Amino acid sequence: MVVTMSGCSVLSEADEGTPGDTKASTAAGSQGPRTFVLGQTVAGLSRDPESDGEGRLVVSANRRVFEDLPEYQTSGAAGAIYGTAPPPPRTVALGDDQVVVAGANGKFADPKAAIAVFQKSARGTLTDPADAPVTEVDPGPLGGSASCIELPTLSEDQKFTACYWADATTAGMAGMKGKSPQEVAGFMRRARQEVTQPA
Repeated sequence: MVVTMSGCSVLSEADEGTPGDTKASTAAGSQGPRTFVLGQTVAGLSRDPESDGEGRLVVSANRRVFEDLPEYQTSGAAGAIYGTAPPPPRTVALGDDQVVVAGANGKFADPKAAIAVFQKSARGTLTDPADAPVTEVDPGPLGGSASCIELPTLSEDQKFTACYWADATTAGMAGMKGKSPQEVAGFMRRARQEVTQPA
């Protein structure tokens, strides 16, 4: 699958297996512990230098999902916006051609249960599950577990789709505006291979 962002094709799953092939993903997921680190590029997109820290609510809100979780001994929580240059004005929460990536290191004995905790935090005050449907997705060749949640935005015709992954030692998310769970999951699988490295 390829998703085009402003004419730049950045997603390709040719080497990732068939979505939903959890048997292959689980087998490939026994590669040993990994660590979460954000770089200057992800999946061909450049990091927005103004998105670090508390600069943008969409970054800080998604980073906080992974902070202060003693039950998972999380550490190194980080988040950033990636996209095509130039970045939109700071008054824009997240541009149409941008993705927010966040995550942390930790100990996640039950990755699926950990993701449910992250998604509950991301859901915030929404109490009706219909307001934020969850879609199970293939975690990709690194194994673990993954699923996506669609959250309402101020724009009635767009949702913010956040796809989360977790394995034994890392957890994270990739989120985009106006994209389907399958589209964002494709980006997440590719991004995950870049933002997690062997420990």
